[in-house]
Amino acid sequence: MMEFVFRGRALARRAAGGNRLLYAQFRNHAKYGRYWEKHLDAPFGKVGYLPLYELVSLIYREFRLFAGFPGEAAFLSRFMDAVMTLETQGVTSSRSFIEYASGVDEDKAAVFSIALPEYIDAVRVMTFHKSKGLGFSVVINLIYEERGQPDPMYFEEKNGEIRVYHITKAAAEASARLGPVYEGRRSDSHVQELNTLYVISTRARHELYNLVLRKARKSEAREPKLSDLFETFEAGRRAQRVPVARKASSPVDIASAEARAAQRFDALRPTCNSFFEKAEGELVHAMLARLIELPADPAPALAAGFEELRYNYPFMFDKAKLLPGLLSFLTGHAARPLFAAVPGRLVLNEAEFIDKAGALFRVDRVIIDADAVTAVDFKTGGEDVEKHSAQLLNYLGILREVYSRPARGVLAYVDLQKMVEVPAVRPQKEKNV
Repeated sequence: MMEFVFRGRALARRAAGGNRLLYAQFRNHAKYGRYWEKHLDAPFGKVGYLPLYELVSLIYREFRLFAGFPGEAAFLSRFMDAVMTLETQGVTSSRSFIEYASGVDEDKAAVFSIALPEYIDAVRVMTFHKSKGLGFSVVINLIYEERGQPDPMYFEEKNGEIRVYHITKAAAEASARLGPVYEGRRSDSHVQELNTLYVISTRARHELYNLVLRKARKSEAREPKLSDLFETFEAGRRAQRVPVARKASSPVDIASAEARAAQRFDALRPTCNSFFEKAEGELVHAMLARLIELPADPAPALAAGFEELRYNYPFMFDKAKLLPGLLSFLTGHAARPLFAAVPGRLVLNEAEFIDKAGALFRVDRVIIDADAVTAVDFKTGGEDVEKHSAQLLNYLGILREVYSRPARGVLAYVDLQKMVEVPAVRPQKEKNV
């Protein structure tokens, strides 16, 4: 398949007169056609029928990408995240996705980028727009002449009006009125080029290299280009820097999605009551997530939260029943310390954490004090301490490693107005090797 993509398709296209589609050439190729039948025929038949995310998941599974390319797991996961994100923005078909990914808009391309930590030894590639305000030990600038299609659309602001002109170079030379408009934008363009030159030449702390690529010219240009400012030049000397010793972090193997043990889920009961109970629980969680500290009179805040959030769910909730119960829970002796204003305390609601296996966890409420960290898991409905404690212990293990302090957990049963404390987990002391 790679041989066809990089070599065989050019020959096949020339043989077909350059008019046939690439996938059709591959499908009908005498040598490669069997690979189409084996690997691509089934996914291709589902294009246009499956949602984009499911189609990409099918391709991942068919080609076992995580197993075949474990070193690319980060990008493969990021690509799936990009597909999910773009689907929410209306990019729902394979054609629209390819058009989006093929564009040159730098802001749009950011959805596919992977943020790397600053401390790794690596080369960062970016445009001068992205480099503004940043600094680097060594900077290598690639400067080359780029000639785009001239835009004949010009604008002039005069007497509070915007005037639009279509100006060619010949028209600018012949018209005394259009000439200043034409030259004004050219001057602005030259100023922008000089600003760009300033930006790229002031990013380096120790070493700066400007690699200038000039096109071969048969004669001198009528007007100087930005690249003409440079001549072969070298100044200064390399600084004798001693690399700072840095303790290497222990490598962490992140298991791919296929390698993780499958989670077991309780059988769902698709009844109206179960859907209502779930929606009511989500509403309570959303209302609690709005509270950092408990106000002196929490009733107005709860009422405002209820009115704002209840329209997110397709049910009519009993306000007269829900709000008094939630108010009684918050003002109770057991729950009040969880919402108290304590100097130096940091509270995170709906905080997201990732464990060593790459799994994502969302904790309802994390309370970070100077000497301990507390995870609060709000529960509606009945009590099941054994089941809920297992989930909370996962949170405590993560918080212990992140904050390096004792971690304790609290199961807060809102409907029952009951608190169950999970034993504290203390940070492990590092062993000297």
